[in-house]
Amino acid sequence: MDAQRVLADADDRPPALCPRCGYDLVGEVMRWQGACPLDGRCSECGLELRWAEVLDREQRHPAWSYEGHGGAGRLVWTVCRGAVPCGLWRRGREGRYLGMGHAVDRQRLWVVLTVGVVLGLGVGAGALGWVRVSTGGWRSGVVAALGLAYGGMGTVLTMAAGLIFGESLARVRVRWEHFWRCATYSVIPGGLLGAVGAVVSHEGAQASADAWVLAGLGVAPTGMALWWWRAMADYVRVERPLPTAAAMVVVGYLAAFTAAFVTALRVG
Repeated sequence: MDAQRVLADADDRPPALCPRCGYDLVGEVMRWQGACPLDGRCSECGLELRWAEVLDREQRHPAWSYEGHGGAGRLVWTVCRGAVPCGLWRRGREGRYLGMGHAVDRQRLWVVLTVGVVLGLGVGAGALGWVRVSTGGWRSGVVAALGLAYGGMGTVLTMAAGLIFGESLARVRVRWEHFWRCATYSVIPGGLLGAVGAVVSHEGAQASADAWVLAGLGVAPTGMALWWWRAMADYVRVERPLPTAAAMVVVGYLAAFTAAFVTALRVG
């Protein structure tokens, strides 16, 4: 496939855009000599890309993706994948995972966000109920409730911290729709990890074991750091994914801990 053939129907096609920054790469295509290379690099943001993904105007979402195809079954499967750090995206295997070339469906992302919030609240309520029944004490319920609030606030504040550390995203000119896609899916593991951390923290409080309390407080941020690390490395593809994810989580969960601690003092 040569450049003239690729551009022959340019009037009927949208431009060849970089999936990360949206830069028009038609100029790169016009410099091809004789044949289309398999791989290339965006001259604007430096993203290593596959030309087949850039030039395919009907790039299909993975078969399991609710965002791409809809359906209750796919919604359940997408939520299950979202709970795992590498479940949604993985570099080098875009045929089965979400990539930046797949169009963002905001309406369906709202559905995913709603389901993630409801799931987190449901699991959290179940954990709180289990604590209350197993101990029969309101004080234990307060401990678990504060743990759940810490996990939930940490998830939201980590998203906000991503805006604070937006320099890493701006450096590679990442479109904000990619960040919001990551933020939406992060609600799924955030709710689950918050519930687990609440139970562990409660058990530590019951046993007066500081080590267990600290372990419970560390469950959610550790899990979210792993999740955001893989999102930054395999999906957004920033230059320093681990420091970026760690900085987001540290700021987000420190703010959440401060809010939960102040609340605990008022309750106590």
